[in-house]
Amino acid sequence: MMKLRAGIVIVALAVGLLAPQALAVPYASGVTDLGGGDYSFVLNQDAGSVFILRTGDTPLLLGALTKGSHTFNIGSGSAFQIVVSNSEAPGWAQFSDDNDNTSKYYTPRGVAVNQNAASPYFGWIYVAEGYAGTTGSGRTTTDGLYVMSADQADATGQGDAAYDGGVDWVVGGSSSPFRVHVAPDDTVYISDWSDGHSGVWRAAADGLGMFDKMLADETNVNSGAGGLYDNHGSIASVYVEGTGMGTVMYTLDEDWPESLGIGTEGRGDVLRYDIGMDIEHTGPPSIQADDDTPSPEGVILNSRMDVVRDDDGSWWIAQYRWTESPGAPSLTRFLDGGTGPVYNSADDLGLPLLIADYGNLDIHNGFDMIAMGARSGYGVYILDISDPDNLVLSDTIPQSGYAQDVAFDIAGNVYVASSSSETLRIWSPGGDWLAITGSDGTFFPFAVPVVYDLDIKPGSCPNSFNRKSRGVLHTAVCGTETLDATMIDIASVRLSRADGIGGQVAPHEGPPGPHSFFDDVATPYHGESCHELEADGIVDLKMYFQSEVVTPVLELGTLPPGALVELVVSGTLIDGTPFTTAGDWIRLVPPGTPPGLVAVSSTVPDVWIDAYPLDLQLDDGGFADFQRSYPQTSLVTLTAPRMAEGVRFARWEIDGEPQARGQTTIDFEVVGEVMEAKAVFLNPGVQGIQGAPVQPIQVQPIGGMQPAGR
Repeated sequence: MMKLRAGIVIVALAVGLLAPQALAVPYASGVTDLGGGDYSFVLNQDAGSVFILRTGDTPLLLGALTKGSHTFNIGSGSAFQIVVSNSEAPGWAQFSDDNDNTSKYYTPRGVAVNQNAASPYFGWIYVAEGYAGTTGSGRTTTDGLYVMSADQADATGQGDAAYDGGVDWVVGGSSSPFRVHVAPDDTVYISDWSDGHSGVWRAAADGLGMFDKMLADETNVNSGAGGLYDNHGSIASVYVEGTGMGTVMYTLDEDWPESLGIGTEGRGDVLRYDIGMDIEHTGPPSIQADDDTPSPEGVILNSRMDVVRDDDGSWWIAQYRWTESPGAPSLTRFLDGGTGPVYNSADDLGLPLLIADYGNLDIHNGFDMIAMGARSGYGVYILDISDPDNLVLSDTIPQSGYAQDVAFDIAGNVYVASSSSETLRIWSPGGDWLAITGSDGTFFPFAVPVVYDLDIKPGSCPNSFNRKSRGVLHTAVCGTETLDATMIDIASVRLSRADGIGGQVAPHEGPPGPHSFFDDVATPYHGESCHELEADGIVDLKMYFQSEVVTPVLELGTLPPGALVELVVSGTLIDGTPFTTAGDWIRLVPPGTPPGLVAVSSTVPDVWIDAYPLDLQLDDGGFADFQRSYPQTSLVTLTAPRMAEGVRFARWEIDGEPQARGQTTIDFEVVGEVMEAKAVFLNPGVQGIQGAPVQPIQVQPIGGMQPAGR
């Protein structure tokens, strides 16, 4: 089963870094190219912060924005990501307003939300109104389909009249239309659970025009089971996958038997129609999952039922129950092609009884969550299905009234249609969230802090750390296809121990010494050890932490050589959103010992000297004075700066022997137990080398000319 939480660590921390807004998981939807580099998008709810990450141009910070439509210009960018963040106390809370016109429905039977991030209809909301009437709050609705953009705006100007698509929904009574489902091609499939008008219809994404009748019903073979036609009966639930000729429609059918004989043994079967491009598809369905255990009627005994598809191919079915039992559970799971349930909620001893289930559900595959609507007083159950054999009731949404249907949007908000409260209500889990909508049709919701990968000493394995190296600890926060490292505010970054011992260390920002930069230097790693991989084609944040600061602040001094210590990096993104990293480990090693010990010093204290290659402790440069240990005959390169503390570099001395003047880089072979390399700078008080006075340069006239300045 796909799990977003496996890569990003789903948590809910009230960090208080963003301005309080209406409790919600806001995201950008309906991205539209307006021409001239201008784009528009719709926020489903108020957002604490919005910024545009533009490929090829600087980020564009829009700040806090209210729900609705907004615009921006891509500048010189070639692509973009709309990054939306919000911070609230965790806990389910309603963020829709019952007083809004688009929240009022007399008898809503179904609700669905478009989750296709590549579509202009991304985020659109659909409500099936099953029975016309005037709500207690004064809105008069009609039978049919209501269409809204992600912010609950009347996107098509339909007003109070539902789109009927030329279909006589009234003849079917209060269950006509019933459930709705958004297909991969953005079209909307509408089931009809009534006896007098059963079937499935298809509407365009904007609800306009005539609705397509998807199943033929010319020959009524009704023999006491109302709504039974030649290839379908009263359809309680519909699910569609594929596009074009590959379109497949699945249904749960109250009446259709497994054979033309009349009976209820086919009630819980998932029926398959290979409709392709058909309208009024003919021929009976095949059975995709067979509720036939125990024989003959299985465990789905109520005709108010609903089905969703897990991303592993299995099917979850909810049915109407007041109290459940193993013979008639509220929730079951069937394998694709299976002949009986592989999960039965009444047999799950770790799951409380799902009393008052109302026979409807929706799934969020990315978060491994199911929402199930219940009757008055029991709200909406939120189930964690990451272990499909042992579900966890993770929360209950306090929805009042009967939940006729429920739906997730892509960000994890839950939509509840209720006839008793005559409302469409939208609920948010709260917490701290980051939602990224890309111009390439991608979408990534994260419960923050956002979690990057950390690679200590990129390209090296193991990650040895010499506490007395007077060098730096190399680290990289790894960018990925879904997490851009250039979003990180370098000034906010801190290194700490994963176990919480000690304090935090900011990266060293030289000169003297190195400083942080963005470049492709590392590859994420998720194993138990380390690796020697470096660049992977994606930009990372490379940083250096000064060893002499890391050791005392992280309280490493008392640990024995060989100890493994897990470190993490944390901070904020440029919009204030917090982030952290997964941990990576360092191994504490003793200082180098002869033979092959190179002692590097300088006449200017603490000057940074580059050293290559890595020594036996995997250290390179350092702040003089420091030591590095190399195998005998190693060729070592040292590089000093041309200026340090306002003093000019003069020359290197190797084992007391002066080297060529002015050459800041020196190469030498390690040939003894201990070698000394000293960077000599001009003494600012004497203007000489090692205290010797500098002789003035005598300039001789050439050809009768005087030296310049005379």
